[in-house]
Amino acid sequence: MVKVALIRPTPPVIIQEFDRPKYPCLGLAYLSGFLKANGVEVLAIDAKFDRLSLNEVKSSLVKFKPNILGFTAMTHEITYVARAAIELEKLFPDSLMVIGGPHATVAPVKTLQEFPIFNIAAIGEGELTLLELVQLIMNLILIQI
Repeated sequence: MVKVALIRPTPPVIIQEFDRPKYPCLGLAYLSGFLKANGVEVLAIDAKFDRLSLNEVKSSLVKFKPNILGFTAMTHEITYVARAAIELEKLFPDSLMVIGGPHATVAPVKTLQEFPIFNIAAIGEGELTLLELVQLIMNLILIQI
């Protein structure tokens, strides 16, 4: 079974009001709900909302053992999100790293060029894209067995 972790990392420093959100990320909730409704095991971590450190995120991920790590980022967040992805890749070197959200949607090619940690950029609403990715990986696993 393919496991998907969806992550919105915490900013390293609180600079503006948006760095301390008053509500959880709806995008993660939509993606998580859609994938779960289609039989995918999902862990959604809104570290920005819950004020979780990267070490706390790592601890949750180590227990979950994801095959796909999906990140969301607005443009002002992309650099620290990429740094978090680099740290998490050390724990999960064989996992697929996916970036979505407004930044990747507006500049998908540039995002992948500038932040090579990400293997795939999901453009627009990611529900179908992530489900197709999970199904593709499951088919590849079955072929290899």
